[in-house]
Amino acid sequence: MNFIFDLGNVLVDWNPDRFIAGYEISDREKQHIETELFGHADWLAMDKGTKNLVDVIADVSARSGMSQETVEYCIEQMKLSLLTIERSAALLQTLHKDGHGVYGLSNMSHDTYDYLKGREFFNYFADIVISAEIKMVKPDLEIFEYTLNRFGIKAEQSVFIDDMEYNIIAAQKLNINCVHFKRTPECYDEIVSYI
Repeated sequence: MNFIFDLGNVLVDWNPDRFIAGYEISDREKQHIETELFGHADWLAMDKGTKNLVDVIADVSARSGMSQETVEYCIEQMKLSLLTIERSAALLQTLHKDGHGVYGLSNMSHDTYDYLKGREFFNYFADIVISAEIKMVKPDLEIFEYTLNRFGIKAEQSVFIDDMEYNIIAAQKLNINCVHFKRTPECYDEIVSYI
């Protein structure tokens, strides 16, 4: 069986509410960061590779009145919050060691991927698709079709693990087996059940 892992909230923490709450900035600035950066179309554009970080920082600063340095600080703090989910990384390693195809598929900007790609668990991927590199994003069907073709695997022989229900629904339209990941013991059991 082939296993296709998302990164955010599957292999690394992604919790904007928590990391924004920890920022050493005013409550007003926290609201701006939530709406004008992480909750804005610019963030998805970076994930899709159609907008770069420098432009996004400038645009967030212009929209919010925050300094570019403050926006940069928030992005750097976000990166520091992307801690490896150790149980998921251990499962990835076990699946690889046992001879299963292990792949990655994530909506992620170039900058965030560059920050993360040195982590040990990346060594267990046979291949990984990062949305910014191919200018496609989940849940668009084209990224799933591209992924299957690039990896040379069949939908029916693959399991996609993602925390976002709309991504799961899209993958299921192509007959990919899916686990809607919620970081519970039951989710890990469900993944293992496909072996």
